Amino acid sequence: MQNNTPAHINSLAELGSFRTSNPETIKMADGTVLRQVTNKEFLAKAEEDNASDHVMARQSGMSGWVTRDSGQHVMIKLATETAYDLSVPEDGPVAPSNSDTEYAPDDPEELNYDGEFSDRDFDLFADVVGKIESNGDYTVVGGYNDHYQGKYQFGRLALKDVGIGFSQEARQAFLGDPELQETAFQSLTMQNHKTLTRLSAKYRRLSQREQLAILAMAHNAGAGGALEYLRTGKDTADGFGTAGSKYINAVRSAFRGGEA
Repeated sequence: MQNNTPAHINSLAELGSFRTSNPETIKMADGTVLRQVTNKEFLAKAEEDNASDHVMARQSGMSGWVTRDSGQHVMIKLATETAYDLSVPEDGPVAPSNSDTEYAPDDPEELNYDGEFSDRDFDLFADVVGKIESNGDYTVVGGYNDHYQGKYQFGRLALKDVGIGFSQEARQAFLGDPELQETAFQSLTMQNHKTLTRLSAKYRRLSQREQLAILAMAHNAGAGGALEYLRTGKDTADGFGTAGSKYINAVRSAFRGGEA
């Protein structure tokens, strides 16, 4: 453990360097298996600790590891209070948020998927996600330091995934352009859809409406979180404690309600 654990992961850039020099998982002497922290997990924990009133939250730092079974962070005690750097490097070894599945092996079962969702189903799915995230308000900003933007609460990494910057000007333009927000949401959703289609035979066998329910979870937990749910049935939770299953159940309920 000592050879693989840095003094403290303080930024996404440091996390990227950590990933390139460490294995995906390690096994402790007591049998506990640790895996690398994803970008989404790092930002959620960093935002929570930066905003915390508790001194201990700012006198401990992420090691870069979480327990594989429970997702609990392995923390390192620091000598002084230290705030996390939440900036996203323009260049460098940091992978975008959708890369939380980069180490997942392709599913060996080759199945074909016939492709597109109906416009009506997709619109209902988008409406459900938008209501959970912002009550459908395109102008909302939220989270620590106003990190999340618009109807679908896009953060830095999600915006980067769809080719949108995070400067003040870019954020204001994004908030003032509902059409751009809808396009970004569709693009991110289809990125997650392609990832899950590639990695999960179970996902490919689902009905299109059930796939949309899983994609709602992926919007909150990332494709990696949704993939883990498909493989193990384990629910996810974001940095604010919101369960990924909340999104699944909301989409299922909307479809059952005969609204589409």
